[in-house]
Amino acid sequence: MANEHVVAKKVVQVTTWPPLMYFVLGILAFLFWAAGTAVQVQTSEAWIMSAKVDAFPTLSTFGQVVDFFAGRLPANQIVPFIFAWGVQIALIIASVGVEMPKHPAWRYYLSWSVVILLIGVNSAGDFAYSSAYGFWGQTGFTLVILFVTFCMGLIAVVCFMQGFHKLSTEK
Repeated sequence: MANEHVVAKKVVQVTTWPPLMYFVLGILAFLFWAAGTAVQVQTSEAWIMSAKVDAFPTLSTFGQVVDFFAGRLPANQIVPFIFAWGVQIALIIASVGVEMPKHPAWRYYLSWSVVILLIGVNSAGDFAYSSAYGFWGQTGFTLVILFVTFCMGLIAVVCFMQGFHKLSTEK
């Protein structure tokens, strides 16, 4: 009973953080999400092209989106680009929990099946990318990159929302 009181007290202490703390945590979570997304896009593209990644993944990976819409992305990069960024969109949709129409039922289940399949296929690419680190290294990398890309963006949004909520309720 005493331990429950201590745990409850610690939870209350966390909820009394100042808004700035939520914004700092939100920025940190967002930066890790962006870094993880850059790595995952590069690993996905390398995997689909059966190529080794010999460049350090950077946030410049996001420049591909601009290049694609501006028509500057090389033709041989279109398939890897669509695969990698399509998977990222599927991850975002799944992590946010976008409510898809339940009718017709076949389209609802097919949509979620494709999202889950894409995430699984992409995780296979992450697993292959880290083959130099052995089974446990590959497993750890695959799980961490899935967590970072699947959860950290949503955690960042929640932190920012909480920070703004705290700002609006403080007098």
